[in-house]
Formats: sequence, structure tokens, C-alpha cells
Amino acid sequence: MLSITYYESTLIEALACRGNPIVRKNIEGVFELTLDASQQDNPHSFNLIIEESIIEAGGFQFRIKQLQRKSKGNVKSLLSQHIFFDNIWVGK
Repeated sequence: MLSITYYESTLIEALACRGNPIVRKNIEGVFELTLDASQQDNPHSFNLIIEESIIEAGGFQFRIKQLQRKSKGNVKSLLSQHIFFDNIWVGK
């Protein structure tokens, strides 16, 4: 199950994606999550899909870093990175 947390950590909602979400390790060693989400499938959480919101997938958390709106079907395509780097900055 996927969930999304508003970047201010004030609201958590379920998130449904079109197709399968893809988790991969990029060339720099960072884990990334990519997925497409439609407004029709996410009436309560679609507005939470903004940069810096956090998506939880399979027990891991990913921060949204890039968004693209697709004109057909009111769909957002997103790229998010594992929160590993968030944790580094908090410790300093």
C-alpha cells in the first residue's frame, strides 16, 4: 500500500497509482521511486502530490523531487528520492 504525507506532516492519505510504481537505484546510488497518479483514482490525496511531500512504499519513505502534469486524464507523474539525504542534514 502507498501513502502520501503532506510536506508539513499534517495530513496522511492513501495513494493509488496507475500501473506499478518503479523503485530503482540511480547511477549515483540513490534509491528513486517513480509513479503516475490520477485525480480520478485519488480524489482525497491528489492535491497532496506536490514537491517535498513524502510517499511511503513498502516500508520506505521517498520525498517527491520532480513533478510533471500530463494533460490527458489529469495525471501527475513524479520522481521521488529516498529520505536518506533528509536524515543526513538533520544530524548536522
